[in-house]
Amino acid sequence: MTIYSLEQIKAAGWLKQSNYIGGAWVAADDGRIIGVDDPATATRIGDIPWVGATETRQPSTRRTPPSKRGPAGERAALLGRMADALSLSRQTT
Repeated sequence: MTIYSLEQIKAAGWLKQSNYIGGAWVAADDGRIIGVDDPATATRIGDIPWVGATETRQPSTRRTPPSKRGPAGERAALLGRMADALSLSRQTT
């Protein structure tokens, strides 16, 4: 398993500082944000929009249609790999 630093994740463009709601990356309508800190070090990792009911009820952010979610087997396999990675991470810390 490859472990990436926060700097590598940011450089690769993998760190999204927005909320993924209903298949779209969205910001807060009013521009409010909330800081995200690493609980182990209290270091600021990034910021995310502070969204509420208004943003989640917009047509563009409603539930992703099944045709865009991918096959159930692929989603299940991805969740399994994520669970394995988390389990391994917990064992090594």
